[in-house]
Amino acid sequence: MATPHFNQKNLAGQRFGLLTAIEPCGRRQRRTLWRCHCECGTTCEVVSSDLLKGGTNSCGCLRMQQSIKAMVGRRFGRLVVLAFVEMAGRRSRWLCRCECETAKVIDGGNLRSGGVRSCGCLQKEKWHAIITKHGGCGTAEYKVWSGMNDRCHRKKNKRYSDYGGRGITVCKRWRRPGGFPAFLEDMGPRPSPKHSIDRRDCNLGYSPENCKWGTEDEQRNNRRNNVRLTWRGETLTLAQWARRLGVTRAMLSRRYLQGWSPEEILETPCLKVQVTERGQFLRTKAHQAVRRAVKDGLLPRVDTLACSQCERPARHYHHHNGYEEAFWIDVIPLCIQCHGREE
Repeated sequence: MATPHFNQKNLAGQRFGLLTAIEPCGRRQRRTLWRCHCECGTTCEVVSSDLLKGGTNSCGCLRMQQSIKAMVGRRFGRLVVLAFVEMAGRRSRWLCRCECETAKVIDGGNLRSGGVRSCGCLQKEKWHAIITKHGGCGTAEYKVWSGMNDRCHRKKNKRYSDYGGRGITVCKRWRRPGGFPAFLEDMGPRPSPKHSIDRRDCNLGYSPENCKWGTEDEQRNNRRNNVRLTWRGETLTLAQWARRLGVTRAMLSRRYLQGWSPEEILETPCLKVQVTERGQFLRTKAHQAVRRAVKDGLLPRVDTLACSQCERPARHYHHHNGYEEAFWIDVIPLCIQCHGREE
């Protein structure tokens, strides 16, 4: 097929690809410029020789369409190109989705050159890897380790007098700085949120040999101000003996303060109470019932009454029939001395 001949002097109305020549509009380097209209609605100026030789077929939109088709779906590092957004001067901008599900508009030149490979998460991870020593900062175990060091070695800590002030220290293996990995290796993860670090001997420091994860009950029983009684070859705190015998700790404590021997404290018969699953005594519920009865006017205030045994001013209501629910407000007023003897 023969190549069509174009009139190089008058191209008005002729079509070249997506361009239609309108009129000459000047010269560039001794070549004629033609104003052309593109199918995309854009008007541009093109050299006549480029039109005739097929070097220019559009205002640039055809190349942009091809570029968009080639770019959409391409992966650059962690980024996948989703769509073309706009031209910013001579630079294209593209909507990309990162592996972390973040969408971001990025310059096309930065994508092609490898200057941008993520939404910013890659740089954050690299920086975090540089500054991270053990990766445990902020965990429950780290807070336990930090608090342990703080109260033992920082004098401004409000609990320093109970720890560092009386000689409780942290072993060199666990001490700041850098002791957390060794602490986690020796102690392991905390079994549950109800566990905290507990020293087997509360008068010694923190070390692998003296520490374990303990529950709140174990912590309370291991306090240095607890009263411990040895009876029949077994040593327990007053609270543990009270729970074992089904009596109140307050009664055992009163007997201890009055100078009773361990055998007298634990072997003397007393009014037992039942223990619920939560370790609360029926006695507590009975006392709450009495307080409600006084508030509702069913019982008079005890300080307005006289002791039913010695006529001295009463200070307590006594459940003389026990602490079962049927006798919760079946009480008599007693003074301090008589109430102590009854208990």
